[in-house]
Amino acid sequence: MENFSDVKKLFKNTISGILQQQGTNEILNESAFPAYANKNLLIDYLFWSRVRYTYDFLRKQGGNVLDFGC
Repeated sequence: MENFSDVKKLFKNTISGILQQQGTNEILNESAFPAYANKNLLIDYLFWSRVRYTYDFLRKQGGNVLDFGC
Protein backbone atom coordinates (compact mmCIF):
# COMPACT_ATOMS: atom_id res chain seq x y z
CA MET A 1 0.00 0.00 0.00
CA GLU A 2 1.34 3.37 -0.95
CA ASN A 3 -0.97 5.66 1.04
CA PHE A 4 -0.49 5.88 4.82
CA SER A 5 -4.17 6.63 5.47
CA ASP A 6 -5.07 3.35 3.72
CA VAL A 7 -2.57 1.48 5.89
CA LYS A 8 -3.90 3.18 9.03
CA LYS A 9 -7.50 2.40 8.10
CA LEU A 10 -6.66 -1.27 7.48
CA PHE A 11 -4.87 -1.59 10.83
CA LYS A 12 -7.58 0.29 12.77
CA ASN A 13 -10.32 -1.89 11.27
CA THR A 14 -8.37 -5.05 12.05
CA ILE A 15 -7.59 -3.94 15.61
CA SER A 16 -11.21 -2.90 16.20
CA GLY A 17 -12.38 -6.30 14.96
CA ILE A 18 -10.00 -8.11 17.31
CA LEU A 19 -11.16 -5.97 20.25
CA GLN A 20 -14.81 -6.68 19.40
CA GLN A 21 -14.13 -10.42 19.32
CA GLN A 22 -11.75 -10.65 22.26
CA GLY A 23 -12.72 -7.66 24.39
CA THR A 24 -9.93 -5.91 26.22
CA ASN A 25 -7.65 -7.96 28.40
CA GLU A 26 -4.25 -7.61 29.99
CA ILE A 27 -2.34 -8.89 26.96
CA LEU A 28 -4.10 -6.60 24.49
CA ASN A 29 -3.79 -3.63 26.85
CA GLU A 30 -0.07 -4.28 27.22
CA SER A 31 0.35 -4.23 23.43
CA ALA A 32 -1.57 -0.90 23.24
CA PHE A 33 -4.31 -2.32 21.02
CA PRO A 34 -7.03 -0.16 22.59
CA ALA A 35 -4.97 3.02 22.07
CA TYR A 36 -4.41 2.35 18.36
CA ALA A 37 -8.16 1.87 17.84
CA ASN A 38 -9.24 4.73 20.13
CA LYS A 39 -11.89 7.09 18.79
CA ASN A 40 -10.48 10.09 20.71
CA LEU A 41 -8.75 12.31 18.13
CA LEU A 42 -5.89 13.34 20.43
CA ILE A 43 -5.05 9.78 21.45
CA ASP A 44 -5.37 8.71 17.81
CA TYR A 45 -2.94 11.42 16.75
CA LEU A 46 -0.41 10.61 19.50
CA PHE A 47 -0.27 6.91 18.78
CA TRP A 48 -0.43 7.04 14.99
CA SER A 49 2.02 9.95 14.56
CA ARG A 50 4.90 7.67 15.58
CA VAL A 51 3.83 5.07 13.07
CA ARG A 52 3.38 7.77 10.40
CA TYR A 53 6.89 9.13 11.01
CA THR A 54 8.40 5.65 10.75
CA TYR A 55 6.32 4.81 7.68
CA ASP A 56 7.43 7.99 5.89
CA PHE A 57 11.07 7.44 6.86
CA LEU A 58 11.09 3.85 5.63
CA ARG A 59 9.32 4.74 2.38
CA LYS A 60 12.09 7.26 1.62
CA GLN A 61 14.74 4.59 2.24
CA GLY A 62 13.17 2.21 -0.26
CA GLY A 63 12.77 -1.51 0.09
CA ASN A 64 10.36 -3.42 2.28
CA VAL A 65 10.04 -3.84 6.03
CA LEU A 66 8.49 -6.87 7.66
CA ASP A 67 8.39 -5.45 11.21
CA PHE A 68 9.98 -2.57 13.07
CA GLY A 69 9.05 -3.69 16.59
CA CYS A 70 8.99 -1.46 19.64
